[in-house]
Amino acid sequence: MGKLYFGGCMNRTKLLVVAIVLCTLSVTQATIFWGNSSGNGNGFDWQNGQSLYGLFGDPDLVNGNTFVFFPENFRAESTNGLPGSVSDKLEFELIAHPGFSFQNILVTEYGDYGILDNGIVDVSGGVTVKNMNTSNSLFSSLTTTPSMPVTDGIGEWQAGTQFTIGSTNWTHIKITLENNLFAMSQYGSTAFIEKKVLGNAISFQIIPEPATIATLGIGALFTFCNFRKKLATI
Repeated sequence: MGKLYFGGCMNRTKLLVVAIVLCTLSVTQATIFWGNSSGNGNGFDWQNGQSLYGLFGDPDLVNGNTFVFFPENFRAESTNGLPGSVSDKLEFELIAHPGFSFQNILVTEYGDYGILDNGIVDVSGGVTVKNMNTSNSLFSSLTTTPSMPVTDGIGEWQAGTQFTIGSTNWTHIKITLENNLFAMSQYGSTAFIEKKVLGNAISFQIIPEPATIATLGIGALFTFCNFRKKLATI
């Protein structure tokens, strides 16, 4: 069987996203709040934790400065040429304690994918950090490894971005993450892509003292994730 040509797939993906937006404009979409939508971390409080469809789930707070999510059913799958897509939007606010400001924000997520025979999978999205004191905003698209879209094989993917803030007046911020997964297959084939874990590592700088940064490393995040997986199998 010849390889399916997906030269125009990205254009079709954009049209699909537009169609979804148009269809939801007339519908009042209620957000789903986390079970722990507010709380306290090291040097900050969080509030209004929510997502549009609840696919991210509720986070665990690790090391006092890192939210780790274990998404369920955040998966796009295509069989016999029928496209599959899924998206969600995550939002929450962070308020720094006196003497602290937000200086570094690291967003990292992981997942896996599989293409059996002929197909294509894609991950896209972006992160916005808004200063609630000034209404200034920073935006960054997610960078993926491997580069997306992927057209063959079975493997794992990683996406993320990082913000380094030079000003000390970022003491009340709102983080918004929009995430989209897409899968397309040829007739007789299957393709899927899913999200497995998301971590937002947040570090702080004490003012006016020198920076004190304590982010959760990727290795530690994997260790924590593996620990959770082992608990789930007991």
